[in-house]
Amino acid sequence: MKSKLYLLLTAVVLLLAPTLSKAQVVVLQSGSNASVFSTLDAAVAAASAGDYIYLSGGQFTLGGIAGVGGDSINFYKPLHFIGAGINADSTSVTGQTFLHAPLDGANLSGDMSIGSAAGGSTFDGISFNCPNLFLGNGSVTPDSSGHFTFTRCMMNAFNFYGRGGGPSPGSVSAEFHECILTGGLWGSGAGTSAATVDKCIIMSLAQAGSQAVSFTNCVLAAAPGSGSITNCIIYAGNNSFANQFGAVYTNCILGDALPGSGSDVFNNCTGGVTMSTVFVNAATAGFAWANDYHLAVGSPAIGYGNDGHDCGVFGSATPSKPGWVPYNPHFTGATIPGSTDANGSLNINIHVAAQPY
Repeated sequence: MKSKLYLLLTAVVLLLAPTLSKAQVVVLQSGSNASVFSTLDAAVAAASAGDYIYLSGGQFTLGGIAGVGGDSINFYKPLHFIGAGINADSTSVTGQTFLHAPLDGANLSGDMSIGSAAGGSTFDGISFNCPNLFLGNGSVTPDSSGHFTFTRCMMNAFNFYGRGGGPSPGSVSAEFHECILTGGLWGSGAGTSAATVDKCIIMSLAQAGSQAVSFTNCVLAAAPGSGSITNCIIYAGNNSFANQFGAVYTNCILGDALPGSGSDVFNNCTGGVTMSTVFVNAATAGFAWANDYHLAVGSPAIGYGNDGHDCGVFGSATPSKPGWVPYNPHFTGATIPGSTDANGSLNINIHVAAQPY
């Protein structure tokens, strides 16, 4: 209980700081000790395996270790990163948290790479502001096993081991919970790239090849190339239907008609659905915060899941919540007068909310 209290106090102090000082803050939680840093690189360097790093709203740069495997790897130890959130409407007090890599000679594209030795790392409430996010040790150095968890994060393209497809990619796996991927999810390399994708919005190809990936209660621009796809809403089927990798679809709603032949398997799925009848406001593929992925009245996805709940991100027994806010307490409103009242009191009004899971 004491450790949880420390974490809560740290989060409250961290999130209040930007409101009062407008400064970006990084808090490193190591056991019962908390330290404040002005840069993320300094906090990561000081952190021990398993430590928590809290980020206020703002832009944060995570530098790399140049030359490791011919690429720039951003960090090599398991850490837990918690940001202020990814949705501007839910972070009006703190601001959104953005994480990116530096543009320099060691990392010309600004991509981010997380070494497999950082397996066990988690990320919550962070927008990765980079063209690609890679898991793996680069194009030369042999890879090893590593598992990573992303919750309520936003990113462009995500790659299980990309960086040239080195000789021993090993086993890299990940979990995505309530994340938004605007540039696709890619499994590459010769190793096992497994993923669990739950209540996510992916507005580009989800091309897993022969890798083991499961999608549950997702909203997808295109049908995944393989794996299991359950209780999902899919705009188009061109990816899997053209390549026929043998995906298994269960209780899904699809905008394209189901193919009459091929190796894909469809269990209680409905194809050829007019997508304007599915959502309140998201008739075409392409993510925007103004889109409303709640189901429209009379939507064919209502109650269509194999669990008796709705399909899509607001289905299941634990549906997504609008705002995509991180698990830790966060400020949703703050009113701080510029002067005291007649009694000499400064009446500060702070509103705090938290995800229950």
